[in-house]
Amino acid sequence: MSSRNREAIAAITTIEIEEILILEKMSLKLFTRFPVIIGISILSTLIPVNKLVIND
Repeated sequence: MSSRNREAIAAITTIEIEEILILEKMSLKLFTRFPVIIGISILSTLIPVNKLVIND
């Protein structure tokens, strides 16, 4: 294996590792925001129901 091939493989692996890290960061952000999004959607569905019940 020539040194050029080794450098190319090393460059590819570092790019892959960086992409994996970026994906992990994005998935962590999604996981931390997901409960918040669910909570907001639940609240937004509950609030109109409560108003209807109170009005009746």
